[in-house]
Amino acid sequence: IENISNLVGIDYTPTTVKRYKSSLNSLKRYRNQIDIKLCDLDYNLIVGYHSYLKSKENLKHNSAAKNIKNLNAVIHTAIKNNWLSSNPFRDFNCNYINPPRCYLTDDEINSLIDKQFTMDRLVKVRDIFVFQIYTGLSFVDLYSLNESNFKTGVDGKEWIILYRKKTHVRSAIPILPRTKEILLKYNYHLPVYCN
Repeated sequence: IENISNLVGIDYTPTTVKRYKSSLNSLKRYRNQIDIKLCDLDYNLIVGYHSYLKSKENLKHNSAAKNIKNLNAVIHTAIKNNWLSSNPFRDFNCNYINPPRCYLTDDEINSLIDKQFTMDRLVKVRDIFVFQIYTGLSFVDLYSLNESNFKTGVDGKEWIILYRKKTHVRSAIPILPRTKEILLKYNYHLPVYCN
């Protein structure tokens, strides 16, 4: 955790550090604050921890899997440093399950766009959400968006060009009429405050 904390803003986000700290705290609760020697890590401890996460901490499958994944990352570091000779996770399977996703319909999106709010803050939140609908940008990508991300493409049209924070993959997103309206409304300085 200390190592990744030192790399916040470089290789990691504050959210990643928070997630690892949360996993450490849940492991401490499982073990009643008792330290675990690396040599004592075994398959049964991992199975017990996974069961604890779901039964006592009431985590759903994917949330428990994230905690296990964080612990597994620490185990891999221990193996690379020759602190462990084998991986206790070798036979443990706890994969992420893609949940069914529901999507907004055109009618729902239009209802949101047409909704009249009396509070300026809610108007801004709605506008940002609609901008995300039409661009597919995550919060962190939207938050870091700046003037340098708006480019004219080879087609002569305006595009958002950026490298995604999570994947570091280049994205080219066309600016559709609805997103253009929002950009013009806020003079290309979107009011993104929090997630």
